Amino acid sequence: TIPEPPTTAEVIAAHTPGSVQIEPEPTTRRRSRSARQLVTEDSNEIIRPNMSFGDTLKSLRLRSDLSRYRLAQYSGISEPYILRLESREKSHPSRDVVLKLGLALIKGSEALEIWDVDVLLLSAGYAELRGRGDIGPVAA
Repeated sequence: TIPEPPTTAEVIAAHTPGSVQIEPEPTTRRRSRSARQLVTEDSNEIIRPNMSFGDTLKSLRLRSDLSRYRLAQYSGISEPYILRLESREKSHPSRDVVLKLGLALIKGSEALEIWDVDVLLLSAGYAELRGRGDIGPVAA
């Protein structure tokens, strides 16, 4: 039997003081946001803007410690399609597919943040997510 992903209530309970102790995840720190680089202190892995979408997806998936099978379950994208993306057989997924994969990656891991979805979107050639307070023209 395959375990279900954690619910929002379970995630909140895990981060509430006085709840069960969780082993700390490797810390992630951002250098310059404009540099679009992500550094993981444990592995010194850098995700660069010139990396292919497949390489970026695989790198984030490995950092999140998710198998392709689990990522497929969380995202609703087939495992063979994820493999084709990672191996660069397919290189232009739709924005919807990129968002599903990015959100599934951060949902399945405490090592990744919402900004990692931006990294994935940029590597696929799409605009970043915009926050509520962001103003300015939207690229068409």
